[in-house]
Amino acid sequence: EEPVRVIPSLSQSVPKCLPCDERQGASAFEAKLLISPVYVRVLFAEAICSQPLRLGDCKQSVRRYWYNAVTRACEIFDYTGCQGNDNNFETLLECQNTCENII
Repeated sequence: EEPVRVIPSLSQSVPKCLPCDERQGASAFEAKLLISPVYVRVLFAEAICSQPLRLGDCKQSVRRYWYNAVTRACEIFDYTGCQGNDNNFETLLECQNTCENII
């Protein structure tokens, strides 16, 4: 049986504890892994970095970076200023630090 994998929404809080009883499918080690801050950070990064490019719906032109999971690289785009998604970084370095080697 595969271990439980949780990818929380950015609008939801991360659960403080997940089932760790072996009868429920997760060992104590797996439960610790599931709630570790590093693991949660990686899951958030995966959730962000796998989002598609979303230019937005407004009229501005703001230079931003997004992570393209197909090319596995951060790419520049012009954000319109509203209605984008979380895969939208102000700097190339921020994009690289968040997404590269995650997906």
